[in-house]
Amino acid sequence: MVIWLADRLPHMRTISFLSLAIRRREARETVEVFAPLAKVAGLNQVSRERHDLASAELCGPAASFTVTGKVLAALERLLPADQRSR
Repeated sequence: MVIWLADRLPHMRTISFLSLAIRRREARETVEVFAPLAKVAGLNQVSRERHDLASAELCGPAASFTVTGKVLAALERLLPADQRSR
């Protein structure tokens, strides 16, 4: 079972090549079934990555990581002056 749970992780990593309906179904199955099973089996890192990948698919990329204008401006100030876009 441990090998089976870990083996399905690459499937979630390449889910973007499937149709929208299949991606949603697979992501829902991962959140509801496979991620909890992996956690119970002691595969915490696999569980966490599967859950993160599925959540990004279900909620969209904006829900998984958002860069606001303030954050972007703060990061840009860290660049040397000659490499800034403004």
